[in-house]
Amino acid sequence: MQLIDLIIVLGYLIVSAAIPWFVSGRQKNKEDFLMAGRKMHWLPVTLSGVAAGFSAISLLGTPGFVLAHDLRYLQTLIVGLLSLPIMYFWVAPFIYRLRIVSIYEFLEQRFCPGLRYFASFLFMLSKLGYLAVVIYAPAMTLNVMTGQPIWVFILLFSVVSALYAMMGGLEGVMWCNVMQYAIIVVGITAAVLFFFDGNMSQYLDVAVKAGKTRCFDFSFDFKSLSFWVLLININLLGVARSCSDQGSVQQMCAARSLKDCLWSYVLATVFGMPIVLALYFLGICLFGYVNVTVSPPAEIMTAPDKIFPYVISHHMPTGVSGILLAAILAAGISSVSYVIHAMTSTFMVDVYEKLFKKSSDSPKYVLISRCVTLGWGMLAGGLAFYVMYLGNTIVEATAIVTSMVAAPLGGIFLLGIFTKFTNTVGVFVGGIAGTCVSVATWWMNKHEMIEVNFMWFGVFSIVTTIVVGSLVSKLSAGGNCGSKTKVNS
Repeated sequence: MQLIDLIIVLGYLIVSAAIPWFVSGRQKNKEDFLMAGRKMHWLPVTLSGVAAGFSAISLLGTPGFVLAHDLRYLQTLIVGLLSLPIMYFWVAPFIYRLRIVSIYEFLEQRFCPGLRYFASFLFMLSKLGYLAVVIYAPAMTLNVMTGQPIWVFILLFSVVSALYAMMGGLEGVMWCNVMQYAIIVVGITAAVLFFFDGNMSQYLDVAVKAGKTRCFDFSFDFKSLSFWVLLININLLGVARSCSDQGSVQQMCAARSLKDCLWSYVLATVFGMPIVLALYFLGICLFGYVNVTVSPPAEIMTAPDKIFPYVISHHMPTGVSGILLAAILAAGISSVSYVIHAMTSTFMVDVYEKLFKKSSDSPKYVLISRCVTLGWGMLAGGLAFYVMYLGNTIVEATAIVTSMVAAPLGGIFLLGIFTKFTNTVGVFVGGIAGTCVSVATWWMNKHEMIEVNFMWFGVFSIVTTIVVGSLVSKLSAGGNCGSKTKVNS
């Protein structure tokens, strides 16, 4: 890394650290720290959500997918638009009007306290594993790019992200993510311009001949990454995630009005789509570049995810590589701080408040929230170090467990929001059945008993949760426990 690259990265870190420090004095109580006072304009809500959605893994992995395969994931940009009306007219207004902090409070209102605490525990556990992976994976890549020890980047991602969330609360996280969005855009733009300065037409020609520009797959089978599996997966799981993921719901509910909340959903597509398109375009350019202009070592060429980092560190000019390194850090920090704060909110509302019955309007509540935030960051960093010693097996296992938890949990929320007849017994049994189906599908696929694209795992799980939950509810009328509060859907 050259001096100017180091200056760019340090400058980025200093400026981004100033944002949460600037807003830290506004965090007076629970609403301020956990919900940004529910006063956020649609612009920071939109850009923060988009930035949080682009982890360092996706920033580096998207071009890598094109290098290894083709453009079929681009189908998601088209099929994903179908869920917007559902979110705009039903889900977002419903959740926003609940005026809750933890989305799992809804499960207590609709079903029973036990389901709320069980879902909260699953969320925190799965996200802790997720954090370990999204910290470790880019840290390993940056270690290869810069030659710096991997522990430096693990500490950087975990400590810096926790400090951002600890100082500024949700408001600090969101405004930081606005800047992270800008850095990501600048970095990707710089990379695209780098390739335009070369043999672009030749790169595209090579990519086309190699089949890298294939975008649509309308085959009717369970093995392919087809239009149909993406149509079902992206829309069904996308709506379910928007209902059940604390981070997503929390940013939505921090908007100052329902109008701002709805605008943020619509405009997230507008601000996010160019980044996605640019990342896939970079994949095409990279394929042409390494087959026409340069010849990376064999160990790099056999690992598509390493090609983009290799080109950044070995072939891009000074300054551009620094900007891209800052963009990778920005993508990592935005997603990590976003999840850490969501976990803090869940713990404070669903655990701390229930156990200690303390007032949420005191400065002490904010102090404890900050300590919990720092604790989550340290724990995530510690798990990332653990992953470093265990290797890719734990990475794969964590990713699988996270998806197995998310799908049935999303199915439970869909039943709670869109049906009135479902009850506690039904959704518990449905959630267990959905998890079992997901585990069984993965196990049979792994042992080559069946051949199913991984995108179907979540679909099978959530459909099972909904169908079994509905049937069992019909057979066990009156099966709600605890709270009898009903929420109109």
